[in-house]
Amino acid sequence: MTHAEKSCWRQIALYTLLFAGLFLGALSLPRGPFVLVVTDPRLPPSHMMDVVGQAGGAFVLAGARPWLAVAYSDTAGFPERLRSAGAILVLNHILAVGCRAGA
Repeated sequence: MTHAEKSCWRQIALYTLLFAGLFLGALSLPRGPFVLVVTDPRLPPSHMMDVVGQAGGAFVLAGARPWLAVAYSDTAGFPERLRSAGAILVLNHILAVGCRAGA
């Protein structure tokens, strides 16, 4: 394999990884009233409930870990309010499929 061929394959691999990253990023954006909330794992479990409550949402489903939960609110700006209340990440609730695994 020549140097040019190796360079071509590296570019293909780089673009494939870039596309996969962008695709997963777009998939994880919160849509709709249900979201997956990730809080600081070092804080007590009550912190999750405080974050959801301060953001004006409702607790829907606990995750396998106390710092993961699905929350609901039908008012606009819920993900931003969750982040302001202390959530580290607010993701699409579809990613919560495995939240109960191992619980």
